[in-house]
Amino acid sequence: MTDAYHLKELAIARDSTDGRHVNPPSFPPEYRVLDVGCGAGQTLIACCGDRRSFGVDVAFDALRLGRTLTERVSFVCAGAEDLPFRGGGFDAVVARVSLPYSDFRRSLPEIRRVLKPGGFFWAVLHPMSVQWSHIDLRKPRTLIRLAYLMLNGLLFHFTGRVVPYRRGRYESFQTSSGIQRALRAAGFTRITVRRRPHFIVTAETVPD
Repeated sequence: MTDAYHLKELAIARDSTDGRHVNPPSFPPEYRVLDVGCGAGQTLIACCGDRRSFGVDVAFDALRLGRTLTERVSFVCAGAEDLPFRGGGFDAVVARVSLPYSDFRRSLPEIRRVLKPGGFFWAVLHPMSVQWSHIDLRKPRTLIRLAYLMLNGLLFHFTGRVVPYRRGRYESFQTSSGIQRALRAAGFTRITVRRRPHFIVTAETVPD
C-alpha cells in the first residue's frame, strides 16, 4: 500500500460523516490498546488521542510513515500470528480489515493470549460481498484469485482453517457463523457480529 492510501485511510478514520468510516468504540484512558495490522496507525491516531498505544504490521513502509505522523504509537513490525508481547498485556485489541489476510487458527489465539482476562476484542472482517466488489473480471489472474477466495472462505466457514496462496500470505472471506465458531474455539466469549456492510465483530476473553 502507498503512503497516499494510508493518508486517505487516516482522513476517513477522522471523518465520522464519511460512509467508509468504521472505528472501534472509545476506551477508558487507562486502557492499553493494541492494533493488529495497524498500517500507518490511522485507527489509533483517530481513536486513542494522547494515550500511548501499540501497533503491529508486516508492512515496514507503512510503519515508517506512521512514525512521522504520531509519537503516541509504538510501532512494531510483526504479523498477527506471532505477536511480540507478553501474555495478558493489553486491555483491548483492535484489527480493522487486517485479519482476513492472516491465518485465523494462529492469529485469534495470539490475540486472546495478549489480552487480559476480561479483555475486549474489536475487528472488521470481510463477507464475500465485500471481496466480490473488489474483483475485476477483466484481469487475467482474477478468476484464479476469485477461485482461491471462494475455496478459502468456504474452508474457513466449515473448518476454521485457511490455506496460504503463497508462503505466509493469506486471504479469505468470512461468514457470521464461521467467525463465531473460530472465536469460541480460540477461547473468546460474549461474541457479537453486525453487518455494515463489513462484519463488525466484538468479543471478550473470559474474566478471572
